[in-house]
Amino acid sequence: MAGGLAWRHAGTVATSDPRFARVLELATKQPHLWVGPSGERVTGAEVGSHLGAAFMLMERDGWISVRRSSGPVELGHTLSGALWLVRTDGPGDADSWAVSRRCLNLILEARSESGSADFEAWSEKRGRRFGEVRDLLLITGEFARLYGPEAVR
Repeated sequence: MAGGLAWRHAGTVATSDPRFARVLELATKQPHLWVGPSGERVTGAEVGSHLGAAFMLMERDGWISVRRSSGPVELGHTLSGALWLVRTDGPGDADSWAVSRRCLNLILEARSESGSADFEAWSEKRGRRFGEVRDLLLITGEFARLYGPEAVR
């Protein structure tokens, strides 16, 4: 148990997928990682779906780094904006949006070993490419589906 939520594979991460060992270590320090602003639990599948829909939106409409833009940028063309649109016009909601954002930050924090990370600042870093943004969405979605809570049956 981590923060009162059952993690499907919590005991097997070190031997089954070393990519997520540090992520799970950090996640145990965030007891409300999988709880949305409504106070309800968000499943790993819901987070994975939210992230996947944001990826598909940016893949379809094109990703633009705000740093490289010469004018206003439509919401779906940035990582933050795509996550928001999935919340308001897609399969997500406020809870999956909030937990998705936390998971993105958690993956980046584990990767950078910096003690904190912000996916919005990371995605707008000079030289950032869509392939890196895509990879972050995909690996975070994979983490959520593998280690996030399951739906209550």
